[in-house]
Amino acid sequence: MLAAAAAATDSVATDSATTTTTAPVVVVKTEPMPSSSAAVAAQLAALSLRDQDAPPADATPRLMIAKLILRNFKSYAGAVEIGPFHKSFTSIVGPNGSGKSNVIDALLFVFGFKAKKMRQGKLSDLIHKSAQYPDLESAGVEVHFHEIVDLAGPDDYRVVPDSQLVVSRTVEKSKTDKSTYRINGRTSSFGEVTDLLKGKGVDLDHKRFLILQGEVESIALMKPKAPSEHEDGLLEYMEDIIGTSKYKEQIESLGKDLDAVSEEREEKLHRLKIVEKEKASLEPKKLEAEQFIEAENELVVKRNQLHQLDRYEKTMEAENCGKEIVELNTHLEQERANFSAISKEVGELEKRYKSVSQEYSEMFENTEALKKEAQKTDRKEVELREKEKHLVAKKKKAEKTLKQDVFTMNDHKTWMKNFDSDLEKTEKEVNELNERLAKEEKELESISETLKGKTQVFQAEIEKKQVELLPWVEKINERQSKMDVAHSELEILVKKSEAAQMALAQAQKSLAEFRVVHAEKVAKIQEETENLEEFKSLLEQLNNKLQKYIEKEANLKAQVNTSRDKVAEARMSMQSSQSRNAILSNLLKQKQSGKIPGICGRLGDLGVIDDKYDVAITTACGALNNIVVDTVECAQKCIEFLKVQNLGVATFICLDKAQPMNNAKFTAPENSKRLFDLVTPKESRYKPIFYQVLRDTLVTKDLKLANNIAFGGPVRFRVVTLEGQLIDASGTMSGGGGRPQCGGMCSKFSNANVVSPEQLAELEAEEKQAEMRLDEHMAKKKQYETEQNRIMKEIPATEFGISKLQMELGSVEKQISDAEKQVQTLSKKSDGPSKEDLDKISELKLTITKLQVEISKLQVSKTKIDDEIKGLQDQILQAGGVKLRSQKATVDGIVQLIDGCNDQIKKLKVEKTTREKALVKIESSIERKEAEMQEAEAEYEQVEKSLVEVSKAQVTLKAQLSDAEGALEDKASEKESLKAELDSKSTVITNFKNVEMRIMSSIAEKEKIVKDAQKLVKQLTATIATLQLQTTGFEEEPVEPLREYTEDEMAMMDPAILEHDIEKLNETINKMTPNLNALTEYRQKMAVYLTRFKELEDSTAKRDEIRNAHEKLRKKRLDEFMDGFYTISYKLKEMYQMITLGGNAELELVDSMDPFSEGIIFSVMPPKKSWKNICNLSGGEKTLSSLALVFALHHYKPTPLYFMDEIDAALDFRNVSIVANYIKERTKNAQFIIVSLRNNMFELADRLVGIYKTENTTKSITINPNTIVIE
Repeated sequence: MLAAAAAATDSVATDSATTTTTAPVVVVKTEPMPSSSAAVAAQLAALSLRDQDAPPADATPRLMIAKLILRNFKSYAGAVEIGPFHKSFTSIVGPNGSGKSNVIDALLFVFGFKAKKMRQGKLSDLIHKSAQYPDLESAGVEVHFHEIVDLAGPDDYRVVPDSQLVVSRTVEKSKTDKSTYRINGRTSSFGEVTDLLKGKGVDLDHKRFLILQGEVESIALMKPKAPSEHEDGLLEYMEDIIGTSKYKEQIESLGKDLDAVSEEREEKLHRLKIVEKEKASLEPKKLEAEQFIEAENELVVKRNQLHQLDRYEKTMEAENCGKEIVELNTHLEQERANFSAISKEVGELEKRYKSVSQEYSEMFENTEALKKEAQKTDRKEVELREKEKHLVAKKKKAEKTLKQDVFTMNDHKTWMKNFDSDLEKTEKEVNELNERLAKEEKELESISETLKGKTQVFQAEIEKKQVELLPWVEKINERQSKMDVAHSELEILVKKSEAAQMALAQAQKSLAEFRVVHAEKVAKIQEETENLEEFKSLLEQLNNKLQKYIEKEANLKAQVNTSRDKVAEARMSMQSSQSRNAILSNLLKQKQSGKIPGICGRLGDLGVIDDKYDVAITTACGALNNIVVDTVECAQKCIEFLKVQNLGVATFICLDKAQPMNNAKFTAPENSKRLFDLVTPKESRYKPIFYQVLRDTLVTKDLKLANNIAFGGPVRFRVVTLEGQLIDASGTMSGGGGRPQCGGMCSKFSNANVVSPEQLAELEAEEKQAEMRLDEHMAKKKQYETEQNRIMKEIPATEFGISKLQMELGSVEKQISDAEKQVQTLSKKSDGPSKEDLDKISELKLTITKLQVEISKLQVSKTKIDDEIKGLQDQILQAGGVKLRSQKATVDGIVQLIDGCNDQIKKLKVEKTTREKALVKIESSIERKEAEMQEAEAEYEQVEKSLVEVSKAQVTLKAQLSDAEGALEDKASEKESLKAELDSKSTVITNFKNVEMRIMSSIAEKEKIVKDAQKLVKQLTATIATLQLQTTGFEEEPVEPLREYTEDEMAMMDPAILEHDIEKLNETINKMTPNLNALTEYRQKMAVYLTRFKELEDSTAKRDEIRNAHEKLRKKRLDEFMDGFYTISYKLKEMYQMITLGGNAELELVDSMDPFSEGIIFSVMPPKKSWKNICNLSGGEKTLSSLALVFALHHYKPTPLYFMDEIDAALDFRNVSIVANYIKERTKNAQFIIVSLRNNMFELADRLVGIYKTENTTKSITINPNTIVIE
């Protein structure tokens, strides 16, 4: 059986394996795989690389079945070990009826399946029974698990330490069919085993890991949705795998709860509507009572606003006056302190000024003395510097001459030193040439000897001629030597004469340069003298101008002081109103610039009234200081501007919001007048504003009449007296007890007695112009003083420069004198050589001429003999040929070299004689010049020593002079500053008393205003404290206190409008007749209504909570299901296309809007066919479709173990190969154990488990196909 299985193998891997087999190695011959299968395998390999989504092999551990041990289980008798299984793909093979499927049944048995699933009626039927073993009592199965980590090789893995697990189940023959579970030998239970395997990743719930024989088609044949809850459809199957089935029970429970809560809410809603109807019947009475309370509360609010506005205005008035008082007191204290200090300072300043003037005079005299001493020292320095220059020039000249003589002397000494070596070298060269000549002459004689017969006659003649030539040569050499000595002596005498001529030319050049410098110095002295005279003249002019400027300065200072007094008086007159009008002034500037148009001005300035009523209207109308604008928008811009500039707060009255006037005729009570009628507006459009702030306020003579008018009639009036006592319509009285307020409104639109801002600006401009004139005058004076100081410094500097130039001129004149003497001396020397030298030169020239004549005569005789000898030699050479001529040329060349060396020796001896004579003269000259140098050096050192002393004296004098001049300048500044300070303080003392009186008057007036305002603020605060709002009783919280308004809010309030609103509200309240008990009844119904409304809200919230949870869970189920569905459907299509090589398959929702209502349809389009429902497919097509779905589910949710029983039974050869190759590639992250009889399947397995039966008992053997060798 094993041999047959092995022989059926088509292809076996030859790679080395890491596991051993329990069977021997078998050598087999195989047929090649069909080409179509090879193509399929290649396609699957490429697809698997793209489709591979498993984690790396060594990423995480996974569960693996190592082996099975069956004991008396079905066809297995005794203990039979199945395995070991491969980590990836193991195939169980064997003939039909041998017990292959019993291996799968053994796994089902351990996993807790019932007997029917294993094709038995009861568990005891699983016990083996055969002729050989008829009475066995029990059966059991052990499954050996361990966790592994995949390694790089196809067979390699590493077992996770302590992960070994043995799960077993045993059944005994009994009436109860009792079975026992064990885990690692410990008794356990079905539940524990199930939980343990589930925890390891085995899907025991959906059993996807198990596909039994004939079940593969059943997966695809499931209905779209289960007909009943006890059956399974494709929808339920997919939900179990995706994991959304766990939500079904919760969704159903929440749906029931939602129905119950909705019914309860409907009941509570009905009850609420009944109470709401009863409550609505009380609404009219309740509304009337609320309107009454609201009117009273509005009246309280208006009174609160009016009183707070009045209090705020008075508070601000007191604060502003207080600030003004502080400023005035501060000003007064400063003025007093200044006056006290100035009175003392003036005396001190006068003493200091006298003392500083005396010190200045002494310091001036000391500075002048130092200047004279410094000039004297500077002149001495110039003299020394000129002498230094002369000595330096003298030294340089002597050094240059000495350097030349030393150079000449060293040159002679060097030549004399080298004379012996040069002579010896030349003589040595002569000896070497003579030796060479002897050798060459011997060679020449040898050649001649060979030619003796031919040249003997010629040679004898030549020798004869040479004897004749010898006396002539000696004579010529003697005379030539004498002539060379004469030439050398003549050359020395000529050079001596030329040197004297060059010295004379240099001396004449220096004399010319000195005369040019002398002319420049004379011109410079003349120029500086003229500058000095010009400076003196300019200084005299500046002194005259400064005197005039000093006289004019006093008048300009007086004008400035007068202007300052006028401006100070004008500012003091405006000081009391300036603070009040600061805000208005800034706003009017904005209006003038066009940034905030529409500002009319202060209300009090927009009308006039008789002075008699000034106090009355100022007291009765607090709005006179309010600012009138055209529109609300203009007011808002003004408020924003005041905030940004931090100028304070102001109240604005808007013309566009002014209430229309009551044009009805008004008749004032007896002995009174209406204030409004006494005011004359600047323009008619301001009339409604004045009525709005005054209304029907009356003015009367005294308080008694005011009381009678205010309280004596049926209508209450607001009355003010001429003295400023005010009785409000509410009965509040104010005023009296101090100085009354006034100045709120003038009797004329322009007041000449008051300084206007324009007048003040004009006075300030005059002051500024006067100050500018003074500043310009002082600046000009400062320029003249600066120029004066500069010229005063230039004059001594120029005088010193002239003195220095004169000393330099004297030095140049001395240099000219010395140069002239030198020229005279050199001129005498350069007239020509001395008589002695001339005689010597004449004698030498005569000698040279005589010797040249003699040499010429001798040369003629010598030349004649030389020519004869040369003719004879030529004849010999012609007779001797080339060799003789060549040798003769060599000898002649050596003779010429010897002659040249002899001439050189003669010349060296002559030059030695000449140089020895010159050396004696030069050494004498050097001694004389060195003595002169020493004398000049000593004199130079003395001059340098004197210069050091003079320099030290200069440094000391300059430091003293600098200090003295600095101190003198500081003292002059101090003196000028003291004078200016004395002048300025005089004016201040003069004006102090007038200023003090004006300030004290203003302070007294402001203190009166503050006192009155503070008193009224206290009264208003007490009145505000009595105001309180009423409640309707519908609120549980305490009564809300009245608001405290901000400054910005109060700036927008209009007191006249508030008073009008209060009057209207009083009339409205008096007309109302409410039933306040209706509020109590309504409150009771409202309580019931609120209770039931709260119950309805709670019920609604509970319903919404359950409904939201229900919808959230349904959505979560749908989202999770659809995510998984689309992933599986996409993978299914891909798997089916791969398996069928071109087909198509899809999972479709019957109802796309609700996938859970109708379920899922599995549609397939086999290759080259149309779309079909899976139930209409052939058996093989159903199998392929089901396997595609199984593989897609594995991709979506992998499980570590798969057991498949003959899933390829209905497939043809090609499809088996495709499925087998896919499993081969996909088993890299899972363990597949497949029962198969198809060689295309088990040939690809990594491990083969052979099952065979002998003697009615099943046995097993395991082999590793990778170890089989192909022959």
